[in-house]
Amino acid sequence: MTYPQHLAVISPHIRSVSDQSNRLATGPMIFLEAWAALLVERSDDGRFSFQQVYRHDQPRGASVELLIDMLSLLKHPTTLAAFRVGDLATSLVKVPLGSIDQIRGKLALLHLRDAAMRQPIDAAHLDAQGGVPSLRRAALACDLPAEWDEPGASYNPLRLHQQLTARTQAMWVAIAKDRLPAGGAWQAMFDFANWKETQLTD
Repeated sequence: MTYPQHLAVISPHIRSVSDQSNRLATGPMIFLEAWAALLVERSDDGRFSFQQVYRHDQPRGASVELLIDMLSLLKHPTTLAAFRVGDLATSLVKVPLGSIDQIRGKLALLHLRDAAMRQPIDAAHLDAQGGVPSLRRAALACDLPAEWDEPGASYNPLRLHQQLTARTQAMWVAIAKDRLPAGGAWQAMFDFANWKETQLTD
């Protein structure tokens, strides 16, 4: 297993709603309500740089725009990392259905298809228990409120923001410790700690 130079760790919040008023609906309506992404680049000298991105569906109804923005992060040569990549792909395929922007949504999904062919990193494979123990340890070690056993806090936009960004960071920490040699992992954690400190002071 190798660690990629360009990595996009994504954590979406996908909401399912039953619309009783829509007679044409064949099942629950599915919305990409929010997503967070941690973009990590590893330079040739082994240093790491980070960019945190967060988008929320405000006002509601822009889920296809959110999908397009999120999947645009997966252009070559970026490697996708997520928790349960297969479930993620299945859910996102359903998001644009019935939208006036269905074609644009399908075009955006080509980025997901291409990323899936470039061997994405699934955080669910970090340990034999489905990845959650490794993710909990990473979140605890870095004081990240990821709450892996809790549903997305859609009732509280601020909490949802904190939760999704914490999940991307916890996933990256766990992946870095799993895939990097000792020296590389030390450098990664050092650069991550410095970046986190700048986030607090900005």
